[in-house]
Amino acid sequence: MKRTFAWAALAAPWAAYAAPSSEAVDVIDIEYWGTVTEAIRTPERSIGDFIYGRMRIDTRVPVSDGEWFLPHWAGEYDVYPGCSRTCPRPSSERSGFVTSPGITDRGGGVFDRVWVIDSDVDPSAGFPSDTFVVRDWEQSNQGPPYDFDSLSIEVSSPVNFIMGNSLVQSFDLELEESGGTATGESQSVRNGLGSLFSFVIDRIRATPRVCRP
Repeated sequence: MKRTFAWAALAAPWAAYAAPSSEAVDVIDIEYWGTVTEAIRTPERSIGDFIYGRMRIDTRVPVSDGEWFLPHWAGEYDVYPGCSRTCPRPSSERSGFVTSPGITDRGGGVFDRVWVIDSDVDPSAGFPSDTFVVRDWEQSNQGPPYDFDSLSIEVSSPVNFIMGNSLVQSFDLELEESGGTATGESQSVRNGLGSLFSFVIDRIRATPRVCRP
């Protein structure tokens, strides 16, 4: 059975996860804090640098909830899954499903993705950890080879921080305390020349919000 972890903030204990609210949610804001572990052709990043980043998931954007890569009981939300030649052509318009600072519309394919895995509902008990994956990917329309910008994060922990397979999740994890792993990677390719930096995540927070006019 998975551990349920209580994280103490300012000496006030509170749960590091929360069940999705029944109230309408427009977006989920993701924040993460970590350390750069690899930097290739990125003069603004060096190994050992502190990193703070943000991503946003817009639940109002229509996406497919399919079974392209994950079993039926998991949440798999893709703008375009990417697969064989029989798949539909990827969207050429910025989806707005997953957005993050520094990644803009490239005029080509969009490959945004969110995966939600709650191991408690796995009938085969094959997934020992809860997992949360978010990817923001914008590709150019000139190629192949295609230029692109992408940012992805993946969190996996024995802590019970994912509730069901809904897109709407709320949690705050410190990985040193809760166990598991959390990593991220940012890539950019221009005219066939790529740059990349990878990082480990020390803390990650997902906060559902209602957008006010």
